[in-house]
Amino acid sequence: MLFFINFKPWIFSIDIAVVNGEENRDTNSGKAGIGRIGIELKKFKLGFSIKEHDGLGSEWQKIYKSHTGFDFWIGLSPFELSGEFIWDEYGFKREFDENVIFWPSSIYYRELFYQYGTPIEGKGGYINLKINLKKVLLNLNYGEYHPQEIGNIYHDNVIKRFILKTCWYPISDFSVFFSVVLESEKEEKSWSQGAKSIAGLFGIQFEL
Repeated sequence: MLFFINFKPWIFSIDIAVVNGEENRDTNSGKAGIGRIGIELKKFKLGFSIKEHDGLGSEWQKIYKSHTGFDFWIGLSPFELSGEFIWDEYGFKREFDENVIFWPSSIYYRELFYQYGTPIEGKGGYINLKINLKKVLLNLNYGEYHPQEIGNIYHDNVIKRFILKTCWYPISDFSVFFSVVLESEKEEKSWSQGAKSIAGLFGIQFEL
């Protein structure tokens, strides 16, 4: 990070940052400006953010990574409602063979070339409901992402996802938790054949 400032005049929260590079492909050719302005009240928060990135990576590997979005939070005990919505740009700036990608890449095929100097666009968001009772915590989340249709069957599918998380606290310092993720079906390549669109997790945790 090259520069970061945060200040909170009255009910407002303002963040400004300039960053250099990014994890996995940190380069001097990758600069980004990030800004967010928000309103913060006791039971309500609202923010608008923007990230303008000249591209992640160097030369032929450079990928668009800019976005604009807004977020909100409403707290009315025992309920908390929150969400985020985004419009973003991604994809290679120049023609590039995605079959030779050697760095960690997205399972949603975001590392694609569309047109020279033209990013791929997408938009999406999620809504989250949290219910915090005395001994039970319940979290419900639903989101969708709509990528631009570019004629690629592995990329163009609308992504829909539902997440359920719950945690039970029968006694102090001990809890039982369970979560499940359900996602819409998508076109499969050979490496992902047989993969399921549902996953679950169960466990216990305690402190000594």
